[in-house]
Amino acid sequence: MHRRLLALAMLLGPLLALSALRAGAKSGECPAGSATTCIRGRVVDENGPVRGARVGVRGSPHRGVTDVGGQFAIPTHGAKAPLRVVASRPGARIAGAAWRGDSEPLVLRLEYPAAYDSSHYAWIASAPDPAHPEQCGNCHGEIYRQWSKSGHARSAVNPYFRNLYDGTDWHGNENLGLSLLDEAPEASGVCFSCHVPSLKPDVTEVSDLRKTGGVAREGVHCDYCHKVAEVTLDQLGLDHGRFATRLLRPASGQQVFFGPVDDDDRGNSVYSPLYRKSEYCAPCHEGLVLGTHAYGEYSEWLASPYARQGIQCQDCHMARMTGLRDSASLAAVAQTDTKAVAVHGPTRDLAQRLRSHLGLSVTGSQKNDSLDLTVELRVRNVGHRMPTGYPDRALLLWVSATDADGTELPLLDGPRLPPVAGLGDPREGNLAGQPGQMYAKSLEGLDGTQPVPYWRPNRIAFDTRLQPDQSDRVRFRFGRPEGVPFVSVRLVYRRFPKAMAEQKGWPDNDLEIQHCDWHGGE
Repeated sequence: MHRRLLALAMLLGPLLALSALRAGAKSGECPAGSATTCIRGRVVDENGPVRGARVGVRGSPHRGVTDVGGQFAIPTHGAKAPLRVVASRPGARIAGAAWRGDSEPLVLRLEYPAAYDSSHYAWIASAPDPAHPEQCGNCHGEIYRQWSKSGHARSAVNPYFRNLYDGTDWHGNENLGLSLLDEAPEASGVCFSCHVPSLKPDVTEVSDLRKTGGVAREGVHCDYCHKVAEVTLDQLGLDHGRFATRLLRPASGQQVFFGPVDDDDRGNSVYSPLYRKSEYCAPCHEGLVLGTHAYGEYSEWLASPYARQGIQCQDCHMARMTGLRDSASLAAVAQTDTKAVAVHGPTRDLAQRLRSHLGLSVTGSQKNDSLDLTVELRVRNVGHRMPTGYPDRALLLWVSATDADGTELPLLDGPRLPPVAGLGDPREGNLAGQPGQMYAKSLEGLDGTQPVPYWRPNRIAFDTRLQPDQSDRVRFRFGRPEGVPFVSVRLVYRRFPKAMAEQKGWPDNDLEIQHCDWHGGE
């Protein structure tokens, strides 16, 4: 009997050793017997060992995973003791323990915040204020400065939005132009669910956002974003903003903040991989409003090559910033992993951002009876339609051709800009009828009136927006020039239709993004 057991042990010994090596490699590439300095231990919670927890040294990008017994073995990668070892699991508070170079196994205990969401929670303001040390900007100064320049920070007070919402103009004059609150008050709840998401959840009737005050006036603010425990996409586009999210606000006691960082072990932070997934953005960036597909950034991304490649919204819009040293809590991370902290707002103005994603070129040839041009517009590194967001945002490609003495050449063949581009003097931005192409999703009323807001009965008049990373070549044929012709091609980004912008008194409605000239003979 003993000889049989010994034979079995001799047979299984190498297999068990190989299994241990493989388990060690999976947990952190630190197999038993390795010369590499390893930190060993286990991760537990109230139910016992935790399998699949992420474990690593704080400030290092390397992570191991616990095995079925909750055990881990992670290499130090040359770092010297003392080190802080952290463990995380989605939904759990990040745990940490000090490793001082000894061989005693560490024990890291994960705890879970209470699942109860308190509607009586008092939101934390974002701005730095020494009198209120809990406010976000006190420690996260650079992140706060970036966020404060973003559309999220202005979502409740953005004058374009407010003017459309309540019928005012840029200067605060009332009863001027479109007003959602007057025409479709039943849609006001959709507005606040994304623009003012920290209003009380029982506000489901007609909401007058002009009365918004306190932290809610900060719009999509720090504390709200980091209280999102889960998003629900079962009714994508029909459940808007906060109605498609599950928040977790503590009733009392220990605070909780969700986020993508997995080694902030102060006790308040909960690791959530959701924060680096496009699904997190979907509740506010996909919307059917009164039957109109008003916002479609998320579904556009889903249909793009970027989604198939696993490139998320955050990879572009919240790319991690090199060298960001923002707060004491993240200092250790930033010193060793300089791309640890995500950008929280624009680092360039809108025109600069658009220029970096749009390219324009023109080629031409003179014939005996005409001037032929090919204009190419290229969109690059964009994971959604261009332009996207609010309907009626437009890119206007405007082509002007003259002969040697400045006489405008007649367009013989090629597209012209539609009436919605503005009727009147082209020098004042009214480009209807001019040679060119309009890239937009334009809505018209059921009687053909164009444009109309998405809250009125409508249909799509045309949708010519560019697909992700698409190139569009547009050909024009002008009458024969006298002498050397001159061609000017402009690409203009227009926030809102010309007539609407004039009625509301909106400044900077047109932004020139690219300008390309061509001379005959070049």
